[in-house]
Order: sequence, then C-alpha cells, then structure tokens
Amino acid sequence: MYKIRYGIFDVGNVNLSQCDNCTAGKYCKGWGNPSPSDDCDVGHYCPPGQVVPNPNEFICPEGHFCKSGSNEPMRCDSGKYQDEKMKGSCKVCNIVLRHQEVCATEMKCATEGYGSS
Repeated sequence: MYKIRYGIFDVGNVNLSQCDNCTAGKYCKGWGNPSPSDDCDVGHYCPPGQVVPNPNEFICPEGHFCKSGSNEPMRCDSGKYQDEKMKGSCKVCNIVLRHQEVCATEMKCATEGYGSS
C-alpha cells in the first residue's frame, strides 16, 4: 500500500496519483487515511484537501453561517443576519427599530445578511 500524505485518502489504490483529495466539508488527519477523518467544525468551511477540522484560512465570514461539515459559507437568508465570524447559524433581524435605523437596517438585512439585534 502506498503511503498517503496529509489531506488525501486512499480508497484501495496502489499509488499516490490514484488517491483522492479529502472530501469537501471534511478533513483528513494524519497519513494513510482509508476515508476522511470527520466533518469540519462549526464556524469553518472546508474545501477539498483539508487536514484539520478548523482551518484558519477558511473561517466563516460575517453575513454567513457554517454548520458542521460545510464546504462553503452559506449566506444568511433575508430577515436574518450574522455580524460575527465563525458562527454556525444566523440571527433574526429585529423589526422593532427606531426612526432612521428602520429603513437602513431592514434594507441591509434583506440585501447583505446583516442587521441589528
């Protein structure tokens, strides 16, 4: 059996060129993995080939959420927002706002995934 490097797994192949990148949404820890190790952590997303469950370069950004096993950030739905990074869900926009904030915040919630809680 060929020694499989970090970030890929072996599905019974005989050489490195036949091994697969770790599946999107998952990570492959260590060497010689017969399958991905597990899902990536909440608040992170994992494109193919990740070696840790919480890669620093793939932190879920504001305006999005990343559940466990996410392969890309998901934008918050209209009426919801996320004003923090590394979150697994979105917050509900507060529709009881004051005067000038109402239009600006409701528009921002609807178009950008942000708002005021």
